[in-house]
Amino acid sequence: YTYDWLEKQATTLNPQWQQLVTSAKNIIEKLKSQYENCSDITCAINESCCGNIDYTDQVKNLFSKYNAIYQKLFDYADEWYASVEKQENQRVKKATFYVVNKSSNPYLLYINGQYNTEIGGKQTLKWENVKLGTYQIKAVQKSGYVFDATVNHRTVQLTVEGQESTVTIGYED
Repeated sequence: YTYDWLEKQATTLNPQWQQLVTSAKNIIEKLKSQYENCSDITCAINESCCGNIDYTDQVKNLFSKYNAIYQKLFDYADEWYASVEKQENQRVKKATFYVVNKSSNPYLLYINGQYNTEIGGKQTLKWENVKLGTYQIKAVQKSGYVFDATVNHRTVQLTVEGQESTVTIGYED
């Protein structure tokens, strides 16, 4: 559902609304006339005095119709809001993370156990529009070591849409 849908639904209620407004104006005019004609007569509360109970019933009926239109409008709004909320929940939320290599040596990067790319010495790589979640980063030194490659394990946790997170690997030379 779009806002245009909601507006269209509300517009479909407009003729009913206009009809009620016209009816209300007519009843008020009749009540005013009736009041002026019977203003010198004293009536008991529940007594039909100069036909006022008929008009009272008409006013109650109008209020009932007004309430029905308002309720329908609120129902449309609730339906629209539920649709928007559902679309928002289904939308994939994304964020950004960076890997900064502090070393002058290159590293091989693995994300969640899968080889991803190589990062050169003193470089920063950026991953944009990634889904929210937890990412395990493993960085294996590619060259520049004497006995064994340096292996770094890092975790990136992206929990908020639009979040930016940075992890560093290697050692500054």
